[in-house]
Parts: sequence; C-alpha cells; structure tokens
Amino acid sequence: TALRQQLDSAQQRLSEWIGGQASLPLARTLSSKLGDEPTPGMGQTHNDRWLYEQINRHPLLLAFDQRIEAMQTGVELAQQKYKPEWGLTAQYGYRDDDPMGRDRADLFSVGVTFDLPLFTGNRQDKDVSAATSRAEALRTDKLLMARKLMAELDTTIVQIQRLNERRTLYDQQLLPQMAEQAEAALTAYNNDDGDFAEAVRARIAELNAKIDFLTIKV
Repeated sequence: TALRQQLDSAQQRLSEWIGGQASLPLARTLSSKLGDEPTPGMGQTHNDRWLYEQINRHPLLLAFDQRIEAMQTGVELAQQKYKPEWGLTAQYGYRDDDPMGRDRADLFSVGVTFDLPLFTGNRQDKDVSAATSRAEALRTDKLLMARKLMAELDTTIVQIQRLNERRTLYDQQLLPQMAEQAEAALTAYNNDDGDFAEAVRARIAELNAKIDFLTIKV
C-alpha cells in the first residue's frame, strides 16, 4: 500500500510534464538496457572546457543568452540617443474664397527639424551606463549559474563512478557469495544438519542484497 501511494504521487508529479500518459501502466520488468554500463569516465576522458561547452547547452543558460541579447539591444538603443535626429514635415492647406468672392491661393509649407544632443553627460550617458550595467549583471549571473551546473555535473559524474563500483562489487562478489551461503544453509537444513531460522535468514539476506543491487541499477 505504501508503494502504491508513492507510485500515485510520482505519477501525479509526472503528469505535470507529460499529461495523461503519466497514468499509463508501468512495464512489468525493467529494461535490459539497465544492465549496460553508464558512461562514468566523462571527467577523465574530457577536460573541463569540453564539459563547460556541454553545460552551455543547458536551457537555463540559453535563456540567459536570450536575456543578454535583449539587454545588448537596449544598450544599442541607448547609444542611438547620441546621434542627431532629422525630421521632415509637409503641410497643405486649402483656402476658400474670401467674403468678397475673391479667389485665395492655397498654402503649402515644408519644415525641417534637427535635434542635436549637445549635453550628453546627463540623460544619455546615464541611460547607456544603466543599460550596460544590466547586461553585465546578467553575464555575471550566467557565469555563476554555469559554475553551479558544473559543480552539479561533477558531483553526478562521481556518483555514477561510485555506483558502477558498487554494482560491480554486488554482481561479481556479494550476490554470488550470498547465493552460495543461502543454498548451503538450505542444504544443511534439508540434511538435518542446520537450523531452519538460519536458512531463512540467509535467504532473506540474499533477497535484500538483490533489492540493493536493483536500487543501484535504477
């Protein structure tokens, strides 16, 4: 019942990501691929630079790149304020006859505006400085996040290496030995040369070791 409760809870959490498929029945047996050796030697066969390049593909860091790019656009927009702005206007006005019935000419006007930033030490400089600071702050945040992910990756690599060592130990030594002990205890009991409780304890120990081994593989 406790395991079913854990299963229901896990499926509810999984449904956040895959929807109704989370409630589908689970496989009755574990995949044979669990017997394959995970890649443990990443820290040995690849240097930190290669690992950092892989980490840079993480969605969190890609999101930082998009925000930094947007901030850089803000810097460029702030820098545009240093440039002079030109404007051109044109107007046409229709005039009706005057009260005496005399014809009046229509009007047409053209205007040119020129905005030259002369005192950039105040608003423009502050805008550029603020935009640049925000972009640099994001770059720093990205670097800190990358370091955190690298630390998590290094920790996971070490965990995989130690799990592989434990799995080899269970597979090649502990499980065969415990199976032999359980079989010997059962044979001794069948030959009236052993204790039933000892035979049961040996079999339980073997089953517990198999459960531990399965947990390591998972």
